[in-house]
Amino acid sequence: MSNLGRVKKGWTENWFRTPNSIYEIDYVSGYAKAVYIFLCRCADGEGQSFPGYNAIAKAIGFGRTRTIEAIKELEQAGLLVKEHRRNEETGEYYSNLYTVIHPDDVAFRGSMSPDDTPMSPHGIPMSRDDTPLSPDDTPMSPHDRRMSPDGREVRSIDQDPLTKIYIHTRGQAAATLATSKNEHLTSNTALEEVCETVNEALIQLGIRAQKKTLLNWLQTATPEEIIEAASLATREGVKSPAGYIGSVLRNGLVRVEKTTAKHKDSRYNEFYKLFP
Repeated sequence: MSNLGRVKKGWTENWFRTPNSIYEIDYVSGYAKAVYIFLCRCADGEGQSFPGYNAIAKAIGFGRTRTIEAIKELEQAGLLVKEHRRNEETGEYYSNLYTVIHPDDVAFRGSMSPDDTPMSPHGIPMSRDDTPLSPDDTPMSPHDRRMSPDGREVRSIDQDPLTKIYIHTRGQAAATLATSKNEHLTSNTALEEVCETVNEALIQLGIRAQKKTLLNWLQTATPEEIIEAASLATREGVKSPAGYIGSVLRNGLVRVEKTTAKHKDSRYNEFYKLFP
């Protein structure tokens, strides 16, 4: 009787993990996100699983065709690698092997060169159709569109039109990189040292990133650019700083002037008064 007024706790076990940032990306549909989350549920420690199309469709409540389209969408966005499995002796095909890719690792990829083509565990080049990629057949997400050096954009975190003025200052955190060189890093030792320096600067800003992520950022951006992107992420208060920084490094930074107020139709003045 003493427990009647207590609230029963929810589930405490039998759960799985999925990246928070899958909800924050805007270049895949909700159908694709649902499939991604289900594959995270099925995945092992390496992010791999092999459920059939029908099993996936039944679990998430979609039709088989919609499920296949969602899987292709994830492949094209770089969030999933699919490998066909076949019994060489009998010729029988098994369900596909799927490997989920963390959205934060996709953010800095951009388009891939032929040398960067994902490889299966058996050393076979992988693509959305499981055939080797040609330079002209590289999958690109909407964020990988080509942009002029002076025309690259950064979207505000709330997805509103670009109405903010971004002032790029390195501040105290970037001061730790004063002695870092901007030239291409060819020495592994030098790269490790710069990686550690960048990590210390990010910690000063309250941001933590994995070493693997930092090394990939340094392949496509200078340390100063990484710090600028981190500073911007701090000012914006994003929930996934690593994913945001990767997107900023790919799309670039640009000053955006505030837009002028839209002209209001005088016929609706009384209506406008309701929303000051």
